[in-house]
Amino acid sequence: MGSVSPESIAAPGGRFFSRKLRRSLRHASFLLGLVLLAAIVAAAILAPLLASHDPYEQDLANRLIPPFWMDGSEPAHLLGTDQLGRDLLARLLFGARVSLAIGFAAMLMSAAIGISLGLLAGFFGGWVDTAISFLITARLALPVILVALAVVALAGSSLTVVIIVLGSLIWDRFALVTRASVQQLRGAEFVTAASLQGLSSLQIVVREILPNIFNSLIVIATLETAGAIIFEAALSFLGLGVPPPLPSWGRMVAEGKAEILFNSWLITIPGAMLFLLVLAINLVGDGLRDIVSPDSRN
Repeated sequence: MGSVSPESIAAPGGRFFSRKLRRSLRHASFLLGLVLLAAIVAAAILAPLLASHDPYEQDLANRLIPPFWMDGSEPAHLLGTDQLGRDLLARLLFGARVSLAIGFAAMLMSAAIGISLGLLAGFFGGWVDTAISFLITARLALPVILVALAVVALAGSSLTVVIIVLGSLIWDRFALVTRASVQQLRGAEFVTAASLQGLSSLQIVVREILPNIFNSLIVIATLETAGAIIFEAALSFLGLGVPPPLPSWGRMVAEGKAEILFNSWLITIPGAMLFLLVLAINLVGDGLRDIVSPDSRN
């Protein structure tokens, strides 16, 4: 009897994940985005340890100190201070927490809404699909920023309100992708076999269909997270984002716009960090799309 090579007994799942890992390690933009995102998340988590000042503490005697690369800077405030004398580095670190929390929380809420509607529409079809397709069309007809501005203005500005408003307005992409993917899979042989085995509709959706569209949903999740962060920054810039003194990066940009001609670092520093965060999330999303695509080369 001939010997059996390790490759012949390797689990298919192990070979699959090994192939995906090799693809990810060769994907430069994905690795760049992952490193940037990991650094920002780590800075947000370690904010109490990294910040040498209270982000809410005001010191009017030390207001508008420039960052370290400009004349007049002080070692105690590496990135300078704002109009109220608050340390800009501390506010950036704690602001990363707020911006990331809004992005991920709004994404999770929109995912719960969109995926649920997409699964129902794609799996059952008929009048269920018609009704949900009408909801998706109605949602696409609504401008997100204008609706968010109106709702936040009426309900009041708070972190919870911003998350709920954004989460309830950006679910359409999840719904569209889920609906289209389920419609392609509901007639597949493994779904028919599961039905013949006596599995309920819920069991078929959860056990058979949802795992097969998970890769696409992960990519959508990264795009929606970046979108939620941008929408929050836009709301804050218009004065209806998270209320002061919470230091979200969008709020910091809004607070610095009055000084843009004379102390431009107040808006360029948080603006640059916001750009890097959104860029990192989008690079990760684009990389995941390429890595999980069945057409990608090994």
